[in-house]
Amino acid sequence: MRRFERKQNVFTNKDALGESYKPERIEERDDEISEYMDALQPVVDGWEPNNVFLYGNTGVGKTAVTEFLLEMLLEDVS
Repeated sequence: MRRFERKQNVFTNKDALGESYKPERIEERDDEISEYMDALQPVVDGWEPNNVFLYGNTGVGKTAVTEFLLEMLLEDVS
């Protein structure tokens, strides 16, 4: 007889918690993404980018947004 039984699956997509996971879109971060893009815009024009300082609680999307924007930036400057 089992002592513990799984009552429900907590995760819709447990892979989303992995380090290598890349979301197709970033939700609820439009203002932050816009501000971040403004700081990186000089790169497109051939200038050094402005300094960017990211801070926030663990898991709020700093790394995900950075990787998302850097992929877009690489596409746009190549």
